[in-house]
Amino acid sequence: MGGLWKSVRVGWGRLIGLGTPMEYRSPQTEEEFEDYFRLRWEVLRKPWGHERGTERGDDEEGAFHLVAIEGEQILGVGRMHVSGNSEMKIRYMAVAPEGQRRGIGKGMMAALEEEARRQGAGKIQLDARESAVPFYEKNGYVIVAESYLLWGEIPHFSMMKQL
Repeated sequence: MGGLWKSVRVGWGRLIGLGTPMEYRSPQTEEEFEDYFRLRWEVLRKPWGHERGTERGDDEEGAFHLVAIEGEQILGVGRMHVSGNSEMKIRYMAVAPEGQRRGIGKGMMAALEEEARRQGAGKIQLDARESAVPFYEKNGYVIVAESYLLWGEIPHFSMMKQL
């Protein structure tokens, strides 16, 4: 995996009311990358009976990978890549069940948007599962189109945010 990660730290955050440091950054070691992909699989693929390996895309090498880490535990993952002129695309966003409703997803979106701006992007696009649309709307994203039906059963919507 050597070239997959960047050593840049994207930012730090604090969970409101808990005082627990939450670090948002790219995975730094092979072990962190394994934990990153494991969480992607456990949240996004395993519930639908998909095998390990299906959580990885063909275009991982050129992407920016982000983790939310509390202590030694990865609680959130996300990926972003260039998808057009001055446009980035977010994919594979997932927060561990024990990390949900703690502001981790919001912190991850802020870190990804910060990185997109740093790279000169003017907008971010993503395809959201129907159940996640309200979360993205709260973070300033708007539906621009119905997108696709994943595995014939999970509706997705194309969403966009101008930076």
